[in-house]
Amino acid sequence: MVRQAVEAFQHHLPRIRSVELVAGEIPGQFQASIRESGWKCRELPQIGYLQPGERHRKSVAREAVKLAEVLLGSFGSDDSVWWIHNYHLGKNVVFTQALLEIIASGRAQRMILQIHDFPECGRFGNLRLLKDLLSRDPYPLSPWVRYAVLNQRDRQILLSAGIPEQAVFLLENPVLRGLVPQRDTTIRSRLKRLFGPEFPSFDPHSPLLLYPIRTIRRKNALEALLLCILMQSPANILITLPGVSVSERPYSDLVRGVFDDRLCPGLWGIGSALEQRALSFDDLVAASDLVLSTSVQEGFGYLFINSLLW
Repeated sequence: MVRQAVEAFQHHLPRIRSVELVAGEIPGQFQASIRESGWKCRELPQIGYLQPGERHRKSVAREAVKLAEVLLGSFGSDDSVWWIHNYHLGKNVVFTQALLEIIASGRAQRMILQIHDFPECGRFGNLRLLKDLLSRDPYPLSPWVRYAVLNQRDRQILLSAGIPEQAVFLLENPVLRGLVPQRDTTIRSRLKRLFGPEFPSFDPHSPLLLYPIRTIRRKNALEALLLCILMQSPANILITLPGVSVSERPYSDLVRGVFDDRLCPGLWGIGSALEQRALSFDDLVAASDLVLSTSVQEGFGYLFINSLLW
């Protein structure tokens, strides 16, 4: 999704001279593909997921001042735009506070705050953390700040909360038009050879159901496994990525355990290992018979559109 968004900007906005992707952690294979596209990328651990710990409002404020200096020193300039994804969800409250401090300082640093989720939407632990530890309004107003949202509902929420209309933009996700993967069930034999030792219940001769998600609670993966198990004819399910945050890892491990115990045939969490094994996500699509979703709440996925394209 990140790659498609940047490609869209490069295609439609030739004034953009360079792009640098910055994240707390960037998988090696993704770094390689980014650089092949002519973009820069940099890991900055200070903005990655923050591990739970003893913090209070004053300590967060102190850490945030230091991080703000790092961000401005590394990326600040009069002709740059920071495009920041989900800055406000409580995954790293120090990073959130640092951005708010920069904005409050009056520094003329242009920012697009892109909102794909609100913490009020089922992330109540995160919401409490933000209320307890932030010392500034998480939705600041500034001539240098614009908000981007995925749908009209979210736009109306911000407008109703008092964000000026000229500061809120509907920015729907890009949808790739062009060649789509051609169905090729022979890829299943490669998947069996490469991942079968780890997932011996995977049967390359049975249909394959694809659920391309990170294994987090709101994606409701256990129900997807149950549907696969209840099918009249044997079928595999493929769930592409694990959940990695501290709050989601127990659920992710629970789902992984279903495969380890051979309760459901299929593959799990292989998405990050594809490139090093000369496979791509398109190969998974080509190998599949059906796209399945049991998600109870979407953040920014367009699986319903991608499924039709595939």
